[in-house]
Amino acid sequence: MATTPWRALAAPADYLRRAVLVRARPMLRGWFTDRERRVAVGGAVGVGMAFALAVGCPLWAVAFGPAVLGIPHALSDLRYLVARPGLHRRPRVLLPIVVGSALGWRYGVSAALAGAALAALLARGAVLRKVLVALVPAGLAALAWNDRHLADLAFVHLHNAVAVGLWLSWRRRAGWWHLVPLGALGLGLGLVLHGDAERASTALGAWSVPAPGFEPESLAWTLSPEDTWGLRAIQLYAFGQAVHYALWLRVVPAEDRPRETPRSYAQSLEALLADLPLWVLGPSVLAMCGLFLWALQDPFEARWNYLRLAFWHGYLELGAAAVFAVEGFPRRPRGPV
Repeated sequence: MATTPWRALAAPADYLRRAVLVRARPMLRGWFTDRERRVAVGGAVGVGMAFALAVGCPLWAVAFGPAVLGIPHALSDLRYLVARPGLHRRPRVLLPIVVGSALGWRYGVSAALAGAALAALLARGAVLRKVLVALVPAGLAALAWNDRHLADLAFVHLHNAVAVGLWLSWRRRAGWWHLVPLGALGLGLGLVLHGDAERASTALGAWSVPAPGFEPESLAWTLSPEDTWGLRAIQLYAFGQAVHYALWLRVVPAEDRPRETPRSYAQSLEALLADLPLWVLGPSVLAMCGLFLWALQDPFEARWNYLRLAFWHGYLELGAAAVFAVEGFPRRPRGPV
């Protein structure tokens, strides 16, 4: 195969990868060639790391997580929810999602839910199925309109559940391995909501403030409607945010690949460029570097402005979920794996 600039760029990393795999092959061969097990273990490790961050340094995770992984995971949204399924070639379906997301800047999640309902009605499928699917976001939009602040606050936490649902629906399951990361996620949520994670963080002295603006009291006010849920709301958000990043950056890409064994770094880079053009990736890389440098100087302003500009990605997930609930995932691998 001809050497491309991207293969040359990834060559050092692929060399190290091959060296490790050659030595570990006898022990890892079954895991390496079985996607069900590989994705399950990778997902469970991601959930475990997210829980460790939520317990060991919750305020730091909230402060710097978006600066490090925010833009890459938003790009993953574009890649797997728009580019790969081909929604960008279907303006009739994509337009209500985009308009609803844009209006969300002014009207909150209710506008995005209305856009998702319209996208479901314009999707391909039986009329009854389209109507039944559209009724869900339409009803939620009506509820959200009555209390927009509470609805947006709920969406801050619950949009991570949308990502979990999208992952579970990505392809047909051949066994029970996907229950492993789900069990880890349920355990982590239980420990956070019950207060065990909060007590562990307090005992570890993990509530150190990384920068002005991230004091527990002020941050809890933005993440919880009740003062009694303050610290738990911070940990719930930190845990959910980290799981969200792990899903879009590690688990979903592994699920979407048509082949059993993982790609090399060079193949992954070439596949990324095939899905997203350089005019999208280039500015995104520059923005990612700029956001990281900004966060080193002023993490509060960097995070706040990232959230203001990247709110659309959560609304995109709502619209895509509505369309795929009608049509199914057009690119997901089928059958036993």
